[in-house]
Amino acid sequence: MDFKHLQKLIHKYQNGTATPAERFVVDAWYESLDENETEQLAPISPQFISEIEQRILSQTVSARKEPKIKRLSWRWAAAASLIPLIALSYYLWFKTDPITKAFDKVQTQVTKTYQTGPMEQKRVLLADSTIVILNANTKLQVLDAYDQVIRGVILTGEAFFDVKKDPQHPFVIRGGELDVRVLGTSFNVQAYPTIKNTNIMVRTGKVQISSKDKVLSEVTPNKELRFNRKTGTYRLMNSVTSIRDSWMSGVVILDRASFQELSQTFYNIYGTQLLTKDKSLLKDRYNITFRKSITSKEMLEQILRLTEKNYTKKREDSTQIVLY
Repeated sequence: MDFKHLQKLIHKYQNGTATPAERFVVDAWYESLDENETEQLAPISPQFISEIEQRILSQTVSARKEPKIKRLSWRWAAAASLIPLIALSYYLWFKTDPITKAFDKVQTQVTKTYQTGPMEQKRVLLADSTIVILNANTKLQVLDAYDQVIRGVILTGEAFFDVKKDPQHPFVIRGGELDVRVLGTSFNVQAYPTIKNTNIMVRTGKVQISSKDKVLSEVTPNKELRFNRKTGTYRLMNSVTSIRDSWMSGVVILDRASFQELSQTFYNIYGTQLLTKDKSLLKDRYNITFRKSITSKEMLEQILRLTEKNYTKKREDSTQIVLY
């Protein structure tokens, strides 16, 4: 978002046509200014500044009542005088993603948590009719302010989202270091803490990806963004939709996967962790297909043939297997 867009939002704010999300962005912009910057607002109508301040003071995360739209007597000359400050604010604040800032402001309370364990998947229907299918070992937290300004959730693990369209209330997912913003689309997000990459694949529509408040890229159908949490770098690449979200039908196809991805997949399907300290295993990449119809013993034998390694059970209950 650039400063011209902010100017449009301010005009919509003052004439009462801004959506709740747009009003929230203007409020957050004003609140983010320091004392010196707010002094530069002197040419603007004091009534306009007062209205923003009153809205900020009166807002609470748990409020369920829709804020009343207030019409302000704000002249175009005041808007013109604000342009230099807007340009400055763009570098100081709007170079970041305003929706991400909005997410930060409302994520203090979680109203509901959905969770799966090993060998478990779950279908979740959110309040706005958005459908979320959780993969194994996944947690989805729904923010208390869901469906007020933004529809915010926090994801740890992997899930497929089919988001109900609602342009006035952007749907935002925080997965690891990334924020995924959508209006209405279907896509897959993989954000397991054990895997160094956060992966977003889009089936329909379009999503916007942000990290640490900065917009990285937009992802369209049959594209996938892979974000390395350690280096902060990302790649946008072609993706076959049926491969990335095939886990919902009991099939996981790994293509040049790391050992961490291999281990996480085995754990998701069979409830057993694969561990290793072997540097070659940690360095190699793996092409292999998992199917729920195949037993854990058969799958382990395939992995041993692929890696040419041996194994030992770390625990008597066989929940941890060490490859060496």
